[in-house]
Amino acid sequence: MLAQLTGHGVRFVFFDMNGELEDDPNDPQQRQTLSRFLEQTGTRYVRLIQEDLPINPLIRHPNPTENAQIAYEIANLIRCFAPQLGAN
Repeated sequence: MLAQLTGHGVRFVFFDMNGELEDDPNDPQQRQTLSRFLEQTGTRYVRLIQEDLPINPLIRHPNPTENAQIAYEIANLIRCFAPQLGAN
């Protein structure tokens, strides 16, 4: 579904809370599936434990329209995931 949405210009952030996309060297099928997913969606896998988030949502652009769009996207992410994150 994410690959189809990407084809229509929808941008997304996918949080792999269960580690389903974690690279397993003993499972070549999993590696193929991950490669296909990344290729189809034009995304990249970021392991936040080992590297920084590649975007900074706090950067302020000179264009107010871009700032509004970024603020909207961040607020939407928080609305979507906050209930699932729990107290911690």
